[in-house]
Amino acid sequence: MNFAFAFEPKEDDVMKRDPRSSSMKTILTKDIKQIIVIIATVTGCFLILLYFAMLRAGLLEEKIQTVMFIATSISALFFAFSIKNLHKPIWKINIFSNKYLLYALLGSSLSLVASFAFTPLRNLLALQELASHDYLLFIAFGFFNLIVIEIAKYLTFKRK
Repeated sequence: MNFAFAFEPKEDDVMKRDPRSSSMKTILTKDIKQIIVIIATVTGCFLILLYFAMLRAGLLEEKIQTVMFIATSISALFFAFSIKNLHKPIWKINIFSNKYLLYALLGSSLSLVASFAFTPLRNLLALQELASHDYLLFIAFGFFNLIVIEIAKYLTFKRK
């Protein structure tokens, strides 16, 4: 999926940026590091809390591993859409502008579905079957993560 970002169209304001500024000389700028810390902290804390809540509820370790696998995978899929442009919120960008990213996301989504739909693959990955309502919770988690990313983008770039 990372390769697909190479085909992302240029941002509208790219020619307005000073190429001599220190932020243009490195990929991991202070702002990017701040976004990484915010997203990693919130998502990580949520997943740790989820893990301990499932342990406390007495779920089997295999079921917990399955839930954590799906939650992490869904998080990555939603993350990819949100970081298409770090300076604009997701609702102000064309999420269909990069067909390679769409193909990569579709392939990733199909791979995730295949890991549950095909019993040999599910057994190979040691995943447990889940109830249909569990999948709605994963979608909700994906949107939660998307909101966290958008808030992090806003807090980082709107202050300038």
